Amino acid sequence: MADYSGSYSGPRGTYFELNIEVNSGFYSGNLNGRNISSWLSWKKWASGSGPYDPNRKYYIQFYGTPTESGGFSPQVVSTSGTSGGVCTGYLTITLPSYTVTLSSGGNGTVSGGGTYTEGTTITISATPSANYHFTQWSDGNTSASRQITVYSNISLTAYFDINTFSITATSAGNGSVSGGGTYSYGSTATLTASPNAHYKFLQWQDGDTSNPRSVTVTGNATYTATFVWMTPVVSTKVNGTIVNGDVKVKVSGEWLDAKKVFVKVNGTWTESRIR
Repeated sequence: MADYSGSYSGPRGTYFELNIEVNSGFYSGNLNGRNISSWLSWKKWASGSGPYDPNRKYYIQFYGTPTESGGFSPQVVSTSGTSGGVCTGYLTITLPSYTVTLSSGGNGTVSGGGTYTEGTTITISATPSANYHFTQWSDGNTSASRQITVYSNISLTAYFDINTFSITATSAGNGSVSGGGTYSYGSTATLTASPNAHYKFLQWQDGDTSNPRSVTVTGNATYTATFVWMTPVVSTKVNGTIVNGDVKVKVSGEWLDAKKVFVKVNGTWTESRIR
């Protein structure tokens, strides 16, 4: 059985004194403390004054500024006096506890919430879901993982936002493209290739020939449109004829393939390619 017991409940970092009654032998001896926490001290204390009187109360006073909750078993040793020996007991220190409540605004999870003793430093974390990123806590802090010291009940919400990517749409020349920009993950970008006069769209750099073209955004990407000269179709013959789609000219009674064809556009003769 313990020689004494006592308890203290109060704020962390607040000085307290706790008197635990002991027999006069321990009070009158030369005392040494053992197994006492670094912040916990002791001294002798008696009610009234004068020599030993059974009607007086004799105490060991524990005092200090608590930094932790828990049970302590300080031993007080009497090296002289009417009884001597070791006085043992159990001292309970209880500091206030507070609740840290964490929640997610959606598209992510949080960890680190719970009930903690006043003055405890904890780590809280916010983890985004796939294709999302953490933006901030409800108190404006932008660190996804952070430390806080608990001195009161705390409620925090973590916010997440979807990832965005850049779609770059370019032309290899002789035309223009539209539809590039910044898009959210999973959204659809519509790309349109518009050729200059006398040119036509051929394909995108990855071989796709759709125009306009829809792409699902999963990351940064670049799309380049290629345009080619649009060959005029010969519909009349000048000193020649069209045979099975090929341009022929008759020389000395023999039909030969034409090497060049000229067309007159707005009064100007221009060489045209032959298909």
